[in-house]
Amino acid sequence: MDIITQAVLRELATVREFPSVSIYLPTSRGGTDAQQNIVRLRNAVRQSERLLMEKNCSNSLAAQVMGGAQRLIDDPTFWNNPADGLAVFLTGERSWNFRVPISFTESVHVGESFHLPPLALATSAATRVVVLALSENRVKAFVVDDQGIRVLTVPSLPPSLREALHYDEPAGQIHVLSTARFRNHKEGAVFHGQGASTSHVASDLLIYCRAVDKAMAPVLAQHGLPLIVAATERLAAAFAEVSSYPHLLAEHIGGSPDHWTDHELFERARTVIHAYVDERHARDVTRLTDLIGAGLAASQPNAVLPAACRGQVHELLIAAGAHLHGHFNRDSGELQLTREAADAEDLIDIAVRETLIHDGTVRAVKADTMATSSMIAGFRYVGS
Repeated sequence: MDIITQAVLRELATVREFPSVSIYLPTSRGGTDAQQNIVRLRNAVRQSERLLMEKNCSNSLAAQVMGGAQRLIDDPTFWNNPADGLAVFLTGERSWNFRVPISFTESVHVGESFHLPPLALATSAATRVVVLALSENRVKAFVVDDQGIRVLTVPSLPPSLREALHYDEPAGQIHVLSTARFRNHKEGAVFHGQGASTSHVASDLLIYCRAVDKAMAPVLAQHGLPLIVAATERLAAAFAEVSSYPHLLAEHIGGSPDHWTDHELFERARTVIHAYVDERHARDVTRLTDLIGAGLAASQPNAVLPAACRGQVHELLIAAGAHLHGHFNRDSGELQLTREAADAEDLIDIAVRETLIHDGTVRAVKADTMATSSMIAGFRYVGS
């Protein structure tokens, strides 16, 4: 998969050339559906060619523009590692393609610039985290991002509870009785069991988790990434009690990771990551909304677009999948909304492109997170 950064978005935003073709496709990672990936792109190429003809593009130029997509169709190695979505951008001189973990809604766009809002969602979803797979039998750390999962080397990490505590005989059977809320609103487990007293077992788990936390601390400090624990309820609660790492996520991956493959851990981690990203986006929307009254943010198109064009917007959040059609005069700043898409501009697309060109950042968030608006912008300064 490809990492979509703000720099990638900015590079695409600077392209002003007719024709510029943007293709977004959902793709399948494997199985029989994966064979349809090439078919989808081939159909999108045909649709692009029809749109180019409607815009009076010559046959020779259309063939030149679509050559980049045709080369992907003809390259069997390109389809060996599909992701959830494919974005292709084409001009007469260059082409770009990105495989991303976002299942796009299928669409084709032809104009004087690229259509970028869907790709912003891939940027927003890109989050790298550390996952600590913790059990009494073993402990292992991983880095997880959109590219996949890989082992993170942690010196002095205790191999297991038994070795951390220098046990010589099996520990008693332990069961979770209930949970108790610790300081900073974290829950901890209260135990009972056979073969060991409640206090002894709880103490051993805390000692074990402290040893793990101590080994993880310098590595986590170096990376500064969010930490997700994959463990049973009792171990996750014990680790949460002793860890002082500020970026430990409250939500953990429940269950024992002992028998999970790396891919299974990756998929479980993605669920937690998505929830974390959604929560972060909700906080960002609230933060910018609170700034509207002070003149440091706006959510109305007639305020956002002129501000983006003059470089006032440093941060733009857009609702994923939203479209806002109208006509915008960049010289006068006048804006007229319309319900008809024909011959109208996508005003969100303009806001995205102008924000990026002026070194602002753009992120797409879930539509229900945005509530009543399709975009909200944070300003560098008050006033025009």
